[in-house]
Amino acid sequence: MELLALKTFLAVVDEGSMLLAADKLNTVQSNVTARIKKLEKNLGIELFYREGKSLSLTPSGRMLIEYAQQMIKLEQQVVSL
Repeated sequence: MELLALKTFLAVVDEGSMLLAADKLNTVQSNVTARIKKLEKNLGIELFYREGKSLSLTPSGRMLIEYAQQMIKLEQQVVSL
């Protein structure tokens, strides 16, 4: 699992959409969508319910938020050593 995928996931959660997350991450929407789909495939779970352009978190997605935040925080601590 890549930390970039977790950062992308958290950006989508924070922004509420793939497009706004792409803007926040200075990338294109297709990259965000691809990273989320790859993360879902690697984990074997759906993270978001998709209804048209609307996204909402699945129970698994809600659980991943805290773990992703902890992993990003650990990365930042390691980098600052």
